[in-house]
Amino acid sequence: MTNMNNKQNQNLQKDKLRDPALFLEPSEMDKIESIASEKENNLKRLCPDLSLEQAELLVGGLLGDLNLQTASKTAGTWRARFLHGKKQADYLDWKYNLVKDMVGTAPKPSSYYDERTKTKYYRSSFNTLTRPELKPLAKLFYVWNDKLNKACKVVPDCIGDILTPGVIAIWFQDDGSLKWEGHSNAVRFSTDSFSEEELQKLIEALAMYDIKTSTQTKRKNSWVLGTSEESYGPLYFMLKHRLLPLFYYKFPNGFYGTLQDDVSS
Repeated sequence: MTNMNNKQNQNLQKDKLRDPALFLEPSEMDKIESIASEKENNLKRLCPDLSLEQAELLVGGLLGDLNLQTASKTAGTWRARFLHGKKQADYLDWKYNLVKDMVGTAPKPSSYYDERTKTKYYRSSFNTLTRPELKPLAKLFYVWNDKLNKACKVVPDCIGDILTPGVIAIWFQDDGSLKWEGHSNAVRFSTDSFSEEELQKLIEALAMYDIKTSTQTKRKNSWVLGTSEESYGPLYFMLKHRLLPLFYYKFPNGFYGTLQDDVSS
């Protein structure tokens, strides 16, 4: 009953959001939907044993903090590890419910002490079982590093073929943020672990939806991707019904506020 009530509440909040027609022409929406449909079909062909929602969760997560793990270079089996801080426990539970048919145990809380900050942090995590369904994604997103003796994550060359709106929504929920609340309708994606070459792949993939992005230096050899102001319309159109209300606080509403401002008014 609680899950049903939560879903009804989410739908009520989504109903309060502004019409995308304020920011895009119908022809632009049709173009985005056509491109999205093609990419969704590509992703379903790549991951035939996963639902589209599961595949989008994994690909979007792999652009962020999700890890696929394998025992060795020749093991050939993989599992996914999901981990979030205490404040995002509800989000982790939402992810768990999407993939629970692949999981042995529910999310478990844990803590660790950071010597640098002298602070104890609380988090929750869960792992999937080792599953053959994960292998197609592992082959794309990981290369074995002999020096480090581990599989290292990369942005695959084909990311533009599978970057669906659902993938972008998960990626933003995991690693997105407002650029400048009250002054901008642009957003940022945290991409610290990727190279400039890999970021160029993401820039080109997002440009297929008319979302213009550029790299912004965070520190030496570390960048974030920032969207342009004029890219708000396409991004909002794609994410309006896909973002969880949990994350309305960090997505702009097109008028220099946030989606949370819209549903709270």
